[in-house]
Amino acid sequence: MSAILEVVQRQFEAYNARDLEAFIANFSDDVRVFRPPSPEPALTGKQEFAHFYAEQRFNRPGLRAELLARTVMGNKVFDRGPRRNP
Repeated sequence: MSAILEVVQRQFEAYNARDLEAFIANFSDDVRVFRPPSPEPALTGKQEFAHFYAEQRFNRPGLRAELLARTVMGNKVFDRGPRRNP
């Protein structure tokens, strides 16, 4: 289980550092990102994933994730941050 938490923590820290290379290193080459309720992936593959984060996330000055709680259930990790207003 510690290996699972290590990957999640590395991803979290790279996100807050806006370190794109370190961030995407934690994802597989065939990563797929879904935006419910769509059954189709919004992003497919590490290259598309990296491009999205470079252009749409890591260029935002106020970008920062805040962790309030972390729950591990088997091989799944759920991070809880503060509620955002829509």
